[in-house]
Amino acid sequence: LSVCPQLTTKAFLQEVKLLSVVRHPHTVAFYGCCIDPGSHSIITEYVGGGSLFEWLLPFRTDPDRRARELPPALVRVGMLRQAASAMQVSS
Repeated sequence: LSVCPQLTTKAFLQEVKLLSVVRHPHTVAFYGCCIDPGSHSIITEYVGGGSLFEWLLPFRTDPDRRARELPPALVRVGMLRQAASAMQVSS
């Protein structure tokens, strides 16, 4: 569940429309959305281990993780390539 308070309803619905048609092994599955006054939420499949952002740049979200868990550059580049391939298929 992701809460998206910064998105306007129009932008949120555009995002939901895109997510609803994306089917790719390198993206999380979209299950639905909730629109309440002042709050928009996206419901997706659960994937353990943190967000892609946290994996690619762990020191930005948790400075103590940098030395312990920073994935090698080739792994991070591979993750970005997989995400990009999913975006290319959906466009």
